[in-house]
Amino acid sequence: MWLFATFCQKYGGRIYPDDRLRPPSAGLDPALEDFLVFARILVSEQIVDHYTARLAADMRLHPAIRQLSRIHHRDGSRHLAFGARLVRLLWERLAEAGLGEDGRRAAGRCLSEYLRAAMASFYHPAAYRDAGLAAGSDLRKRLLDHPARRAAHAHVMHETTDFLNRIGVPVTV
Repeated sequence: MWLFATFCQKYGGRIYPDDRLRPPSAGLDPALEDFLVFARILVSEQIVDHYTARLAADMRLHPAIRQLSRIHHRDGSRHLAFGARLVRLLWERLAEAGLGEDGRRAAGRCLSEYLRAAMASFYHPAAYRDAGLAAGSDLRKRLLDHPARRAAHAHVMHETTDFLNRIGVPVTV
C-alpha cells in the first residue's frame, strides 16, 4: 500500500480519498460490527485481486509488471481464502447467536452500500477536474449510470456477491 500511495503521490500528485468508504461503526452490535469489518476487507481484497489478475495477463505491460502482478495475485489468493473462511465463520456465529431477518437485511444493506461505494471510488470527480475535464461530477454520474459500467462492476464483484449471497448475506451491486 505504501508503494502504491507513493506512486500515486509521485505521478498523480495526490490520492483521492472517499469518505463513503469509511463506514459508521457507532451503534452496531459488536459481533455484527466484526463481521462487517472483515466482510469489507474481503470485498477490498477481491477488487484488488480482480485487477491484479488482469494486469498479470496484460501483454501490453512490461514483463516485470506482469510478474509482480502474478506474484501479488498468488499471495492475494491466500488472503481471499482466509478472508472468506473468516467471514463465513463470523456470519455463522451471528446466525447461531440469533441474528434475525432484520439483522440479515441490515448487514446486506451495509455491504451492498459498501460494494457500490468501493466501485464508485474509481470515479472520483476531483480526478476528472484535475485532468481538465469540465463538470467532473456530471461525468462521474453518467459513467456510473451507464449500463456497460454497471455490468462491468457486477463482473468485478460477482465472486464476492455470489459468496455472500451463498452464505446468506443478501447483497446486490
